[in-house]
Amino acid sequence: MVPGAKSAKQCTLAMAVKLEKGRTVSIFKKKRERGWWPFIRLKEGKEDIAENKKSQKRKKSKNEYRESRTIENQRGGYTIELAGKVEAEFELLTAEEAEKNPVGLGRKEPNPLNKPNRPNTSLSWLIIPIKGCYFYIWRNYKKYIISAVFILLLLAFLILFIYTVPGSLSNKLING
Repeated sequence: MVPGAKSAKQCTLAMAVKLEKGRTVSIFKKKRERGWWPFIRLKEGKEDIAENKKSQKRKKSKNEYRESRTIENQRGGYTIELAGKVEAEFELLTAEEAEKNPVGLGRKEPNPLNKPNRPNTSLSWLIIPIKGCYFYIWRNYKKYIISAVFILLLLAFLILFIYTVPGSLSNKLING
């Protein structure tokens, strides 16, 4: 058995050819094998091979090239084409282990989460817009808002000063 690739990107058509080179894994020694394996399609005949060579000559994008890569086997006269990829896990069990955990029933039910503690908000129609303003406006423009309020306060004191100075000066001059 060819060892599985660790990710889908590493799973290539060359993995199917590696079986001939002798890089294999024994499921009887390892007991468990997990990974990605390629699905291949065999094409026979000279017409299919010629068709593949023509389609390989035209320019292809990276994704299209990855999915339609072909390898021609010189001995058999067929072409191997990548048809898809599968993620699988193979495990070799004894008869007793297989009876304890039958296929498809071996998984346990998911653990239920505790219910979240959500406070009862009766004024949510008022709080939600305020929270929105806080997160979208206050966090981004905090320094501008504070400086604008400071400038408005200074401007208000300046206007009040200019408004009251003539009256207080005339009182000082008359009352003396």
